[in-house]
This record gives sequence, C-alpha cells and structure tokens, in this order.
Amino acid sequence: MADVSDLQDISADLLRVDWSANELGPLSGWDLRLRTMVGFVLRSAPPICLFWGPSGTMFFNAAWQDALGPLQSEAFGWQVSALDEPLAAAYRDALSSSAAYERPAFAAALTPVMWRLLVDRPGASLSCRAVPGEAGQVEGILVQRMSGPGSAPDLKNRSVFLLQLGDALSQQEDPEIVQAIGTRMLGQMLYADRASLAEIDMEAGVAREGMEYRRDAEAPPHETLHRLQKPGGPALGLLNKGLPLVISDFAQVDGEPSEAIASEILSYAVAPFRAQLSVPVMRKDRLEAVMTIRFNEPHPWTADELAIAHDASSRIWEAMERARAQAAARQSELRLRIAQKAARVATFDWQIGDRSVIWSTEALNMLGLSTGALGGTYEDWIATIHPDDLSYATNQIEWALEDGELEGEWRVRRADGQVIWVLVRGVVDKGPMGRPKRLTGAQVDVTDRVRSEQDTRALIADLSSQIAELRRYLGKDET
Repeated sequence: MADVSDLQDISADLLRVDWSANELGPLSGWDLRLRTMVGFVLRSAPPICLFWGPSGTMFFNAAWQDALGPLQSEAFGWQVSALDEPLAAAYRDALSSSAAYERPAFAAALTPVMWRLLVDRPGASLSCRAVPGEAGQVEGILVQRMSGPGSAPDLKNRSVFLLQLGDALSQQEDPEIVQAIGTRMLGQMLYADRASLAEIDMEAGVAREGMEYRRDAEAPPHETLHRLQKPGGPALGLLNKGLPLVISDFAQVDGEPSEAIASEILSYAVAPFRAQLSVPVMRKDRLEAVMTIRFNEPHPWTADELAIAHDASSRIWEAMERARAQAAARQSELRLRIAQKAARVATFDWQIGDRSVIWSTEALNMLGLSTGALGGTYEDWIATIHPDDLSYATNQIEWALEDGELEGEWRVRRADGQVIWVLVRGVVDKGPMGRPKRLTGAQVDVTDRVRSEQDTRALIADLSSQIAELRRYLGKDET
C-alpha cells in the first residue's frame, strides 16, 4: 500500500483512484507541495477544487462533489479533458497565462459545469487562482466559491413558476401538448427567443424536436428531425455526461464560430441565433432528451437560469412520461374491452373483506344492465345466478376460497329474463396469514357452446332411440 502517513484521515478518498495510471504517478512519489494542497482541499468545509498538473487532475471535497450532479461519484481523479474539451483548453490557457493569480477565463468556462454551487447565492462567483511552483511556473489552479454583493435571489418567482408549470402540465393528457405548453412557459419565463425539447434516439442517430416555442411567431422554424452526424462531437459528448451546454455568444469579432463546439451546433441550425443553453434530461445515466433555449443576441447565462431550465426540463419530461404511460394504459384498456366484447368475456374483482365486487363494462352488457344497475356486493353477484344453479355455484366459490382457484359453469338471468350459461374462472389472492382477501376472475358467455352440446346430446339420444326402434322392428320380422 502507498505511504500516505501524512494523509491518513483522507486516505480513503485518495486510495479509490489508481494513481499509477495517472500522470501524477503513485502517492508515494508526490512532492510536498502537491500533498499539502490536496490535504488542504480535502479537509476544507466550503466547496473547493484543485486542478493539478499539465492535464488538470481534479481533487475536490465533499461540498464540491455534491454540486457535480450526475458526475459526483466518478470525477475525482479525472483529468479536466474528461469533463469538457473547451474547459480543458481554458485550463491550458490558464496554466500558460502570465497574469499574477486570478484566472477569470477559466472561471467563466467552469461555471456551466458547477452552476449548482452558485444557485440562489446573490453575488457568488468562482475564484480561480494559480498555484505557483518553486521555479515560478503555474502547477495548478485552486477554485473556491466566493461571495460578493448582489440582490436577493428571486426564489418566490421561480417557485411560483415551477408550481404553475406543474399545474398546467398535470391537466394535459396528450404528451405533445405537454411538450408544447412546457417549452412555451419556459421560453416565456426566461424571455428567450426560442425554446424546444428534442428527444434523443442514440441507436437511430437522430434527435426529434417537438413543437418549438418562438417569441416571434413569424420567425422561421428549425427542423424537427436532426441527424446526429457527429456522435463523438464535443457538444453531444458533453450532454451525454449529464452536463449542460452553455454558449453566451457563438461568434467572435470576425463573425466566425467561437469554438469547435459552436461549429458543431451551428451545423444543425436553420435560423440564426447567437446564444444557446442546452440542458440534458438523463434517465439511469442515459441521455433521453435535451431542452434548448436560444437568444438571437449574445446572452450571459446565469446560474439561476440554468437552475430554472434544469428543473423545468425534468418536470416537463416527467409529465410527458406520465402522459404517455396513461395513454398506453387507456389504449391497452380499449384493446381489452374490444377483445372482451368480441369474445363475450366479463371480468370481476371481489374484495372479500368488505364483500364488494367491481365489474367490467362487458359484465353489465352480458347481463343486459346499464351502468350502476348492478350492485357492488357479493350478494348482488350471486343474485344474478339461476336459482337451480345457486347451490352449486356458491359451493364452487366457497371451495375456491380454500383451494385458491375458481372454476365452474352455471346459468345466470339477464335483466330481460333471458337465461344464459357462463364459464367462470378466477384466482384467489391470500394475505400473509393465509386468509383469502381477493378473488379476481372472468366469466365467459358459453351459451352457444352449451346449447350446441345440448342439441348434440338431444340428437344423439334421438338417433339412439330410432336405432333401438329399428332393431326391435327388424327383430319382429325375423320371427
């Protein structure tokens, strides 16, 4: 085991990383400066992070880890390029900068990744300071959250918006309408020029965009289907990690795209825009959808805007999943009703404890009753059974409560007085003490089959009688 005697109280954090595979090498080879800085970071209470070495290996404490979102269980010991290549480029620039201490450009690049640290903290910012080596060269960057003057965060407005959003979405049953209402409300809340939600299908290599909110209704719409031509591109790679894509201005002074990630995004664009925020919607570490907010002019994104977009996107997607699940359930129920009607199958659910029975619509149709005409008790159930079959039927039901399965065939009376035959099958659900608590089953109208069998038996009996009569007649002739 590596010698970490001077880091015993934080050794568990360090030893979960295989440092021999890192450019920093094994713990035993770390110099005093690196050990001191890492110890300072891991023992600090406020959120703090250290990027160290040419590749920016990351060390952070628990408070910083909590703000990493989906990456919090993995990123310790990563090199900065594993987070985001533009961030890695900003880190390399920070190492080579001749400025004394502060690295504001690196702080600006890091803010979209660590926005959770700044939400609801007026005046808060990230301070990125160079850590000099013995020869004066910069060996790393120490990042801390700093407080400053600022107005109180508008928590009430954001909370009210999220409540209104949830209420509006809960009233909708169509997932497409849920998507349209959600994106419109979010776009209006952020005073954006455009807002849209795209569902990601990585296997098909496409992003399907729903109805786009446009503040200017006359503005040209974007395409609704995007081919993911660069699955390994930096933009999609960032979103796949659960990190937001934040660009305040796509163009530099000369009008060219500001960076490679901007070129990738603009390759999908139809209408011009200058600023974009894309928030990933993740499910079990899988990218399911991306909410995108756009401005026609440069826009400096704030941590609170990222928080609103993140919370709203999750709620919109959850509402869409709920609407789809409910639509699927309704469709399944419709198919079941059609099948039941075609096969003349009725279902019932008897709660044995309170003796209540719930019938399907087809059960009412089978008995010639209107909705509500059949009572909801066990007594109402057995009252439909033909008096001549009642004893047999109740015996079968009582036996099922012991045996666990019901099967029987008996007659029932319809409301119009007609008698039909039903085949009844069910399963008993028993409680922890073995007592029956529920009987769920189905009854099928088998009148045609029973009558056919009765007719067949009658025909056979008639033929047998005629054959017997014929034999008697032939016997008399022989005598």
